[in-house]
Amino acid sequence: MFVHIIGDLAGTIVIFIGGMLIWTMGDKFAVVDPICTFIFGALVTYTTFPFAKRLVRTLMEAAPPGLNVDTVANTIIEEVPGIVGVHCLHLWEISPEKVALTAHVHVDVKSSAIVRRGNQIVGLDPDLQALEEALRRATHVCNKRFGIRHVTIQMTAIPEQGGLATCGKVGKTVDTCNGCS
Repeated sequence: MFVHIIGDLAGTIVIFIGGMLIWTMGDKFAVVDPICTFIFGALVTYTTFPFAKRLVRTLMEAAPPGLNVDTVANTIIEEVPGIVGVHCLHLWEISPEKVALTAHVHVDVKSSAIVRRGNQIVGLDPDLQALEEALRRATHVCNKRFGIRHVTIQMTAIPEQGGLATCGKVGKTVDTCNGCS
């Protein structure tokens, strides 16, 4: 904003000088008026362009500059024990200083948490702490490492009936999902 105000001040000074030239020298210097207007317009455009560019990025819900989706996904996988895959990760700016993240995260739970009937998986133990701990740690990584305060993560236990199974990625680290792309 300071640069924009300085640009406005400089433009006002240029227009003032042009007005003084026309007033003191007469109509033969009337060409100074459009020249001053052009200079003022160039100054305003130059000082406003960075703000307009950032505004368009925010309105288009683009990924914030300096944040890479792959880097965020890989960091979550590397730094949070138990997370074996991240996909459908989306980053966007809500405002120039507020970033949002949504992701589908897969957690490898202990086999004792899996409820089976014979060879078929019928569910997961409802008192599953692994998912809560992974969610807490992943949110913490997003907050501390990347400054992302608005984090929404869908947690899924591996093995599962949906999610990775629908992507055909059961038992593998997820890098892409046909359902999301």
